[in-house]
Parts: sequence; C-alpha cells; structure tokens
Amino acid sequence: MRLLSPGGARCLIVPARYVLATGGNLGGEAKVMEQIRANLDPVLARNANIRVSAKVPSNHSKILRKDFRAVADAVRELTAVREHQKAG
Repeated sequence: MRLLSPGGARCLIVPARYVLATGGNLGGEAKVMEQIRANLDPVLARNANIRVSAKVPSNHSKILRKDFRAVADAVRELTAVREHQKAG
C-alpha cells in the first residue's frame, strides 16, 4: 500500500504533521497496519515538510476521542512553524 504516489511526497511544499495511530484497524490486523506504517519512513526521509508529530495508542476510528490532545499539539506545532516562516 502506498501512502503517497512516488512523486507525491516531493510535491508537498507546505508543512504537514501527522498523528500516527498505532492501534489495530477495524478489519485489519495490527501486524499488517504496522507494515503499512513502516512505509511512511521513506516519505518522511524525502520531504522535510512532512513529520509525525506523535504516535498514539488508539486506532484510527477513535483517535479524535482518545488522543485529541496529540491532535491539538500537532495543530499548535504547525501554527508555530507558520509563524516562524512569516517572521523569517
């Protein structure tokens, strides 16, 4: 499974932050999901604008309910990056 097309990671020119849910998927095994998540490493290496802000234990369907603080922190992180870019 590809997270982005081969050139997609290089095309993202604005900062992006992800909160990575490490729990199982509804209908998928945790081991399979971990393999899919491992595909993110090459994407992160190709584009400094893309970063994982946090890894959380919830699954994708419950991330906003259980790990809303991590999502809010990712938004704050992006805001700080944007403010730094404006000042610089």
